[in-house]
Amino acid sequence: MEPLINYNPMRDPEFNCPLSAEKADRVIDVLGLSAGACVVDIGCGSGEFLLRVMERYQAHGVGIDPDDEALKRCRERSAGRVPAEHLKLHQIEVSAFAWPSLFFDAAICIGASHAFGGFSSMLQLLSQRVRPGGLIVVGDLYWREEPNPEYLQILGDGFPPSGTDHATLARSGESLQLIPLYSARSNQDEWDNFEGCFAFNRYVRALSIADQAEKENAIAKSRRWYDAYLRWGHSAMGFGYFVFLNKIS
Repeated sequence: MEPLINYNPMRDPEFNCPLSAEKADRVIDVLGLSAGACVVDIGCGSGEFLLRVMERYQAHGVGIDPDDEALKRCRERSAGRVPAEHLKLHQIEVSAFAWPSLFFDAAICIGASHAFGGFSSMLQLLSQRVRPGGLIVVGDLYWREEPNPEYLQILGDGFPPSGTDHATLARSGESLQLIPLYSARSNQDEWDNFEGCFAFNRYVRALSIADQAEKENAIAKSRRWYDAYLRWGHSAMGFGYFVFLNKIS
């Protein structure tokens, strides 16, 4: 019997976080960069946010990410959108990146603060790589309510500790004399779409496994992850976006 649906992977969300195209454009509009600005995106992934910034401001972009497949998708996406010579991609961990002597006009890091050891450490390093009066554009997970301990165990490492809320992230730049210019947050629809696409594609990959035991194990892991989101993450997880003005010396 033919299946009632085609078990084909859904198109991955444009951003590797719960962000809609409309909200991304609103955040980008806030930046007000001059034409030709130089922008770096740490953890750029497939590059959609960086490419939109480059398109909007005719900017020069530098993308840093250790994932070669993601950078390949970024190059493919960039075709016809930005001049090839304006986009430089580096497949490398940020800890190994050789920063240029010149300051950037803006730095972006959305969902990759773990590469710096946390949100505050991320802001500290980026503030040293952005010119005085430049912009730092960051996004990260926070908790809308106290996360269930069982949920934290399922998530594993790389997630913020309990007690990290939206205001905590916004205030993280105070000790660095960063001025919070703007903030936004993901809504429930953006979260559900992001987690739903992730779960759907994970199930599709599991169903394609030939070995029955391995398939059943993969399906069980997928079910456990998505069930945990529906039970706890749906109400507890938040994602915030912040634009900081770097200190003016």
